[in-house]
Amino acid sequence: MTVHSVAPEDCCGCSACFNICPVQAITMQEDREGFKYPKIDERSCINCGKCEKACPVLHAETAGRTLHPAFYAVWNRQDEARLSSSSGGVFRVLAEDVLADGGVVYGAAFDVHNRLRHVRAESADALVPLTGSKYVQSEIGTAFCQVRADLKNGRRVLFTGTPCQVAGLYAFLGGDDANLLTADVLCHGVPSPAVFERYLESLGVGEKCRIEFRNKDNGWKKYEVVVGDRVHETFRANAYMKGFLSNLYLRPSCASCRFVGCRRSGDLTLGDFWGAGNFCKRYDDDKGTSLVLLNSPKARLIFQTLQDKFSLAEQVPSDSAVPFNPTLVHASKPDARRAAFFDDFEAGKSWEELAASYITTEKPPRRKTGILNLQHTNNFGACLVAYALQTAIERCGSKAQVINYRPEKKTRPFSGAFRREKAAGRNFEKFRRRFLNLTHVCRNMDDLSELNASLDSFVVGSDQVWRFRYVYRFLQEYLLAFAAPSKTLFSYAASFGTDFWEGNDQATEIMREKLLRFNRISVREESGIAICREAFGSEAVRVLDPTLLLSAADYAPIIKESQLKLPGRYVAKMILDETPEAAAEVERLAKEKGWEVVDIYGSRKKIGGKEAMLCRPVGDWLKLLQNADYVVTDSFHCVCFSLIFEKQFICVVNPERGISRLDSLLGIFGLRDRLIDSLKGFRPDGRETDYRQIERLLQVERKKAYRYLSDCLSQPGKSPAPRKEVRDWCLFGVIPLLRQTLKGGIEITKLFNIIPLMKVKHLPTKYKYYLGGVLPLLTLKSKHKK
Repeated sequence: MTVHSVAPEDCCGCSACFNICPVQAITMQEDREGFKYPKIDERSCINCGKCEKACPVLHAETAGRTLHPAFYAVWNRQDEARLSSSSGGVFRVLAEDVLADGGVVYGAAFDVHNRLRHVRAESADALVPLTGSKYVQSEIGTAFCQVRADLKNGRRVLFTGTPCQVAGLYAFLGGDDANLLTADVLCHGVPSPAVFERYLESLGVGEKCRIEFRNKDNGWKKYEVVVGDRVHETFRANAYMKGFLSNLYLRPSCASCRFVGCRRSGDLTLGDFWGAGNFCKRYDDDKGTSLVLLNSPKARLIFQTLQDKFSLAEQVPSDSAVPFNPTLVHASKPDARRAAFFDDFEAGKSWEELAASYITTEKPPRRKTGILNLQHTNNFGACLVAYALQTAIERCGSKAQVINYRPEKKTRPFSGAFRREKAAGRNFEKFRRRFLNLTHVCRNMDDLSELNASLDSFVVGSDQVWRFRYVYRFLQEYLLAFAAPSKTLFSYAASFGTDFWEGNDQATEIMREKLLRFNRISVREESGIAICREAFGSEAVRVLDPTLLLSAADYAPIIKESQLKLPGRYVAKMILDETPEAAAEVERLAKEKGWEVVDIYGSRKKIGGKEAMLCRPVGDWLKLLQNADYVVTDSFHCVCFSLIFEKQFICVVNPERGISRLDSLLGIFGLRDRLIDSLKGFRPDGRETDYRQIERLLQVERKKAYRYLSDCLSQPGKSPAPRKEVRDWCLFGVIPLLRQTLKGGIEITKLFNIIPLMKVKHLPTKYKYYLGGVLPLLTLKSKHKK
C-alpha cells in the first residue's frame, strides 16, 4: 500500500512520504493550482509501505496531547523582538533557548527566488528570516531527514510549521523524541505558491525582495503588507490578503483539515491572541500578544523554565480565545468561486485580471436558509441540534435562520398542563433566545408560507422530524409543503425514529408526492435509506447528526454561560425513562469506584398535581457531561456528546424511543458493544475507547456531511423563481396613476409608483390586507384551502 490511497483533496503536501522513501521513488510535483503532491515512479517503487505509514492523514499521531490544553497570553520581554514578530514574540524565546543549548531550529523562510521553504538555522542571525507569518504554503524539501539526523546526533531541535507539517514530521519519525520540541501555528489555511508567484510577477519585483505580511509599524491590529518598494498597504486593502482571507486559493485539504481542534499536533501552539483586549484590556498594548497553547507535559516544563523571558505569561480560559480564533475549532470553507478562479488561473490570466474578477468586485449576497426541526420541544437534543445545524450552514457560506415553528396547541392557559410545560421549558427558552437566530413565531401553514419572502432555501432536520407518531398532525409542514416551487429544498439527517415507516397509506402517498420536490434527501440512520427507497421511491444518503459536525470547542460559548460548581469525581446519569432498579444499579456502579452520581437531566417538581421535569440549563448539562468520569444514559444525544467530549460511557437500550438510531450511530464508530439491554450487574470492562480512531472516523464523516450541505446550498430550486407581474393604471391612458406588482404571492399597489397604498399576501388559506403596506387591515379566507 502506498500514499496513492490518499485522495488528492485530502493530501496536505507535507512531504513525509517524499522524505521517507528509501529508493527515492517519490517526487513532489506541482499540479495546475500550484500545490505539490507526491508522484510515485512505479518502476522504482519496491512497495515497502513506508510512505503509507508516514502519511499523517492516514496515521495522525497525537499521543501525549491533551484535549484540554492550557491557554496563555504571552509577551516577549524584549519589545524589539515583539515588534519584529507577528504577535508576541514567543517563537524567538523558544528558538534562542534551543540555540543556546547547541541545538538547531527549523522554520519557513523565503529564498533568493522569493519561494518559501523550510530551512535549518544554527545562529541568531539565521533566525531572522524565520520570524513572522508567511501566508503561502512552504516547501518542506528534505527538512524531515535533516531533523532526524540532528536528533540522532543528540542535538536539541525546535521545529515550527503548520499543524499538518508537524503531524507529518511525527509520522515520518515514527513517534516523539526527548530532544524534539514542536510548535504548530494557528493556521487559517495555506495559499497556493503559484498564485503568490503570479501576484509578485504583477508587481515586477526582483529576486530576494523584502516580503512582510505582518508589518507592525502602525500597530498590531492594523498590520500592513510590505513587498519590496512596490507595496505598503493595510491587509484589508491588499488584494492578495483579501483573497487569502476569503479562502479563494487555499489548498483543497484545508477545507476538511484533519488537524483543527484543541488536540494539537505540536507540543505548543502559537498564534495571535485576537480579542485579548476584550478579555483583559491590560493584554493589548497594540504591540502584539501571543496566544500559546501548552499541549504536552514537555511543553509545560519548558514554558515554566522560560518564565523570566516573558513580561506577560498569564493563563486564560479557553473560551476567551476561541471566539476570535475560529481556526481553533473548524476548517476554513472554500470560497464558492474557487473552482472558477483556478480555471482562469490555469488559462493564464494575469493577477490584475484575476483580482478584478474575484477579489476587488463585490461578492454576490449570501443565500438565506431556513431550518425546520423540533427546536420548540423541551429537550437538550432538540435545542442543540438546531444550534449545530445553524452553525454548520453558516460555515458553508449561507445565512441560517431557525424557523420558530410552534404548532398551535389546545392547552388551556393557566391549567396544570400549561404551567408544567412552561416550567419545563424555561431554561430551553433562555437558550433559544441566546443562541438561535430565530424567525418570527409560526403557528400554521400560512405563517410558514410568509417565510418565502425572505428565505432562499429550506432544510428539514435533524432528529425525528419524519417519525409519523410524532408529527402526523404536521406532516405537510415537515415536508416543507409551504415552500414556493422556486426554493431549494433538502433534508439534513432526517430521522424516522425506527427501522420501519409507521405511517398509513394516506401518509405514505403524501410523503411520496412531497419528497419529489426535494433537491436532495439525507437521513440520519442507515435504515432511513431503505425506508426512503422502498416506501417512497426516493434516494437518500446517510449523514452525521448535526451535533457531531462541531467539535468540543464549538460548544465552549454555551458552557461559558454556566455558573455551576462541579462536584468531585462522578458518574453523569441521564436516563429518560428511569426505573428504581436502574437508579440503584447506577448508584452501585458509582459506589464501587468511590464516585458520586449526578443526575444531569434535572429535578422533578409537582406542579398542578402532577410531576414535571425541570431540566437544567443547557450550559450546565454540557458542562456536567464534559467533566464526567463516566456516563450512563439511554439518550441518543447524550451519547453524541459523550463522543464529542471523549467520555467513557454505556448506553441502555430504550425500545420505546427507538433502537435503530443508536445502533446506526454506534455502528459508524465500531462501538455497538457500548449498547446494553439492562444495567443489572453491569460493570465496565476496563477497556478505554480509542478516541484517536474515533476522531479519524469523525473527520471522514464530517467531510462527507459538509460536502453534502455545500452541494445542497449551491443548488437552485426545481422550478424557476416566479416572474414579477406589473400592471400600470394610467389616467387618460398617459399619466401613471397606480402600479400593481405581483411576485411570490405578494401583491403591492402604489400611487404614482411611489406611495404604498395596499399590500396583499396570498397565503394558502387566506388573504391578508395591509393598509399602506404596513398596517394590518383585514384577513379574508380563500375559497380553496391547500
